[in-house]
Amino acid sequence: MPFVLRQEARPEVAGLLQPWAHDRHGRAMDDPDYQYVFFQDQDDRLMGYVILGGLIGSNGCIELVRLVAATPRRGIGRAMLRAIMAHVFDSLAANRLWVSLFSDNTAARHLFAGAGFVLEGKLREAVRGAEGFRSLTLMGMLAREYPSVGRTPGDERAPP
Repeated sequence: MPFVLRQEARPEVAGLLQPWAHDRHGRAMDDPDYQYVFFQDQDDRLMGYVILGGLIGSNGCIELVRLVAATPRRGIGRAMLRAIMAHVFDSLAANRLWVSLFSDNTAARHLFAGAGFVLEGKLREAVRGAEGFRSLTLMGMLAREYPSVGRTPGDERAPP
């Protein structure tokens, strides 16, 4: 939990997600509908984390609630996303993986589009923040789309 809270408090991260308090993370960690996946380097240093939601639902539709890399712009987020896609589609046998992100988060839109996610829509002025209302962009990928876009050479590794 300390790692998660530290990452979310970083100034460059705080404006890119809807922050959760300690108790909100605690409830999610205890809820079987959520899964926290932590990524470490070869020296066991934490490199980032992902939160998945919707694991219990019978629709096979999983939300990528959060993806945070400890060191941005070094390819870590891209590697984490590829591993999560393999986990969601291969291990969890989901039909759909989706994400909502602030519409002004161009780096995240680029990351997800580059991984093959499709723009699905926009929720205009859906979140109230300190600066006023912000819109959300919805992006998603279907299981049938994953084999053609989700794998790159070397992605044969086991998912997290």
